[in-house]
Amino acid sequence: MKTSKGKLSPLLVALLVFLLDVPIGSAYISDAQDAPLEEVIGENPPSIPPLVCSEHTCNKDWSLEHTPVDSTPPTMEFGWWEDFWSDSDSNGFDDRLQMILAGERESVSLTSIIGSDGRPTVAIIVHYAWHPGPTDIESLRSTIETHGGKSDGSWFMVWITLMRSFWITCRSSL
Repeated sequence: MKTSKGKLSPLLVALLVFLLDVPIGSAYISDAQDAPLEEVIGENPPSIPPLVCSEHTCNKDWSLEHTPVDSTPPTMEFGWWEDFWSDSDSNGFDDRLQMILAGERESVSLTSIIGSDGRPTVAIIVHYAWHPGPTDIESLRSTIETHGGKSDGSWFMVWITLMRSFWITCRSSL
């Protein structure tokens, strides 16, 4: 059986690309591991303002051990939020939103609208370890309204994802 030159060419090119690329990539040694964080990022990491609830620092106990009665069993381990990538102070609250609430940053959302206070609105996504029931959803809705969230011009939506975790999204001027 004869092999034509046209059938071997793509295989030969792929083999050459692999053989020539691997040594170059493996020869690179990053010195970022030993460098100070300021040199790698280019600036000092921002200090996160404390999360304030009604003029006092929030000291919420995040160590839940059960789900509400009208929710379904958890699909994620309790405490997953403690390792959330954008929560450097480990309070269960996204650092970016915490800085917006403290007035140290503006919303960068491409879909934001200007609220009545003249500031861009934010999208808040709440992740649950379980499928929230009506009690969870109503509790979140009333909490947002209690803290100044307005229903006119904003929306509140419950998403069921393929991974079986729930997201509740609301867009509001806080």
